[in-house]
Parts: sequence; C-alpha cells; structure tokens
Amino acid sequence: MVQTQQGTGVIISTSGNAEWWGGAVHYQVYPCSFLDVDGDGTADLAGIMEKLDYIRTLGVDGLCICPFFKCREKTSQT
Repeated sequence: MVQTQQGTGVIISTSGNAEWWGGAVHYQVYPCSFLDVDGDGTADLAGIMEKLDYIRTLGVDGLCICPFFKCREKTSQT
C-alpha cells in the first residue's frame, strides 16, 4: 500500500518493506520531453499524469521524475 505525503507529491510505501525499491523496476522521465498535453511545444507534468496507467502496465514500480526548471534565458523551447 502506498500513500501520498500531503502537499509534497512524495509517495511513501506503507507496506512495511522499507527496501521495496531494491528489486523494483524504475522508470525515469524527463518532463520537458515526455508528452505535451497543452500544445505549447514543451512537454509537461500533465503529460506524465496522462500516461501513468500505461507506465503501470509496463510493470513499473517506481517513477523518477528528473528535476526541471524554468529557464530565464530565451531558448528554442520558449
């Protein structure tokens, strides 16, 4: 069983097995290139959320979302 720590987005295992991740399948996502839901040309968190059921069907136990930051400089994506 898992629960989300309120206000943080952190998921905590409540199964009593603190080392569940040792034998788990992990999937790493870079949010800015995963899936663009709002059509602005840059992928977004909504894209990750939209595909969570699909990712689960792959047998994924843990999702690692790479950090991302809004760039103050003009880039090809802004």
